[in-house]
Amino acid sequence: MDDASDGFHEATRAYQEASGAAAESLVAPMVALARPRDVMTLLLLATKAAGLARADILEGASRLSQPPSGVDFPVAVAGDNREIWRWFDALPLPPPKSWWLDWPDALPRWLGGASERR
Repeated sequence: MDDASDGFHEATRAYQEASGAAAESLVAPMVALARPRDVMTLLLLATKAAGLARADILEGASRLSQPPSGVDFPVAVAGDNREIWRWFDALPLPPPKSWWLDWPDALPRWLGGASERR
């Protein structure tokens, strides 16, 4: 999230750049800096993690936002990303913008089709 703390941004960046035991050692500090709004980031990181790192990331995410009843947590920890995506889909996130319907609002007014010349 854009409003995540600088510490969380730095911790996630450091985790992504590390590997093996070094990455595993960075999980606890990263999770400690996460807020409930950062669960989405933790879940995305967990889809690429394995072993203890994956388990610790998912445990931290579950403390911030319980997985929904349809998610089999042990299966997610064991490596099934489909369970993580079910959890992700249940997060209370705003709907994505339908940019293909509102594309002119992303362009300068003179280019977006709304004529200012009269």
